[in-house]
Amino acid sequence: MESTYHFVEKVIDEIAKLHQAAGQPFTRYHIGADETAGAWKQSPQCLAFIAQNDKGVKSVDELGAYFIERISTMLAAKGIEVAGWSDGMSHVRPENMPAKVQSNIWDVIAYKGYEHANRQVNYGWDVVLSNPEVLYFDFPYEADPKEHGYYWAGRATNSHKVFSFMPDNLAANAEQWTDIQNQPFEADDRIKLDEAGKKISGPIEKGKSFRGLQGQLWSESVRSDDTAEYMIFPRLLMLAERAWHQAAWEVPYQYQGALYNQSSGAFTLAMRDAQAKDWQQLANTLGHKEFIKLDKAGIDYRVPTVGAEIRDGKLFANIAYPGLKLEYRSLNGQWQTYQAGQAVIAPIEIRALAADSIRKGRSLIVN
Repeated sequence: MESTYHFVEKVIDEIAKLHQAAGQPFTRYHIGADETAGAWKQSPQCLAFIAQNDKGVKSVDELGAYFIERISTMLAAKGIEVAGWSDGMSHVRPENMPAKVQSNIWDVIAYKGYEHANRQVNYGWDVVLSNPEVLYFDFPYEADPKEHGYYWAGRATNSHKVFSFMPDNLAANAEQWTDIQNQPFEADDRIKLDEAGKKISGPIEKGKSFRGLQGQLWSESVRSDDTAEYMIFPRLLMLAERAWHQAAWEVPYQYQGALYNQSSGAFTLAMRDAQAKDWQQLANTLGHKEFIKLDKAGIDYRVPTVGAEIRDGKLFANIAYPGLKLEYRSLNGQWQTYQAGQAVIAPIEIRALAADSIRKGRSLIVN
């Protein structure tokens, strides 16, 4: 319906006026294009549009592409770059799109998400990695029913996983991660052809690279500011680390393509050791220095749970961020400061404190 495009253009023009009045350039507009399933396919209007066949649309399967292409071209004519989510953008015909396009990749790496990312960066688009199993902050930190969050793409996304991300070589993450069922997976970054010999996927072309990373917090199940801050921090700090610093331990990208799994060996023992040392340095920096800054700023970051066990009647515990204080107690008893090797009688309850010792983390029972 032509009225649809008139409406969209009117909205864009009014938004442009608001930007002009505010003195803020209007350079990019994100159209969404997320989960474009095709509910319109039996619409009488759409079927008549195809039958008319004066816009080059030959089937209902091309309707979504036509809509996105036309809106994108409209935006480009106004000097505005179009952006959208990778699934909707994957339906378009690249030759019908403007030269300048941004696509947010939300495909799961373990389920060939790297193929969409590679294909769209090879179009020359600005590809922003937004992969859910590592960059969706509405996922729980740990696989525990008491942790807030969804888990459709990954059962848990703790701060270490975000830190360990190798964004410049998506497929190489198969060497260090598992899929949602906690099973090893294989990522084949090499050229693949269909039966007719047409290329269907392959590596990134030399000279092309991803534009950046984006963290997401989908907030429909977030009911308060402190819950939002809990889900965002400290994972946001790890996102910044990976977005702004390429670590020496990251597996270099192989432009000829490569196959990665948990025995392929590209992520060497030396690289893994360097990653562990980098993590320890960062974890100590957070625990001894940065968390107190967040406390002073009034940010309710997640205080981690404690790892603990009782051996020969003595309590031993550790924490992801050294420097944070630990407390323990007999059930319903008084909280006491933890000391390694303290004699206890099981069961006991243990927890960590925020850097300012005011907020408390979630406690665990140790038998």
